[in-house]
Amino acid sequence: MSLPKPLFVTGNKRSGSTVLTDLLNVHPEVFVSHESDIAWILFQAREGPPDRFRAHPLDSTLMMSSTVRDCGRILRSTLGDRPGCEEVAEAFHRVQARLMKRYLRPSLKQRLKRIAKVVGKKPTPGRLWRALRQKPELRRKGDLAWTGDKKHAQMLDPEVRDFLGATFPEARYIHIVRHPRGVVASTLEAARKWSEAPAYFHGTAESVLEQWAALEEWGLQAKEANGGLVHVLRLEDLWSDPLPVLSRVLDFLGLEMTETFADLVPRMVYRRDPNEKYASFPLPEVPRAARIMEIYGYQDA
Repeated sequence: MSLPKPLFVTGNKRSGSTVLTDLLNVHPEVFVSHESDIAWILFQAREGPPDRFRAHPLDSTLMMSSTVRDCGRILRSTLGDRPGCEEVAEAFHRVQARLMKRYLRPSLKQRLKRIAKVVGKKPTPGRLWRALRQKPELRRKGDLAWTGDKKHAQMLDPEVRDFLGATFPEARYIHIVRHPRGVVASTLEAARKWSEAPAYFHGTAESVLEQWAALEEWGLQAKEANGGLVHVLRLEDLWSDPLPVLSRVLDFLGLEMTETFADLVPRMVYRRDPNEKYASFPLPEVPRAARIMEIYGYQDA
């Protein structure tokens, strides 16, 4: 059997990578895990599994620890003292297969979490109906063409990116961007609410914006270095016109737009401006961020 090619979704946290991943997973030939940290785990194990896996400096331990705990046996059985590309690839695909099985047939606890996530803190009949209709186990996967993970900083880190390029030269990357006003405001909001968050979440608006710019600089470097292997899209465009935006993504991956995909996508995207909530948030003046905003067409800040 031919193995699916690696696909990695990147972008600053709070930029829409979760909704993009949810949409991609509707396609029968795609499975992208939600922050399994598999790339960062394999990077740490490139010279042999460490005594203890550590979180990326720009991330928390939460999701990495979950993957190491649930897939530890796979990692131990496939990764030797100095695993080669074949061993790393085998570990990657076996972990992804396990995660996909759990995604398609979630436990009751996971089902309740997904329902709560869709319903939110202000339930409405429409949100409740949408949540109860979610049946990912019915989104049957055929022969996968692409599988991978979505993560904000890890796969943009130049060292990790070089490792992935050498190990998975056929990999593709989808990078999602959001106006930094929404990113910064949402990040500061999450820092107050989340039980565990990356350290930089607890900084000032200016420091969070600096971090946004630093990660987007990594994203631009990845695009420049890898050319046709990186596809960039804006969250605002995905929200305002999802089907044409996702049609271009599918073209990038060499996939067809299925009827089910075209039917489900409009139902999964709320027709509202994702940044409207933060329209009055005062964005600090950071020159490096202003330059990147101009590149992405965010000149209005």
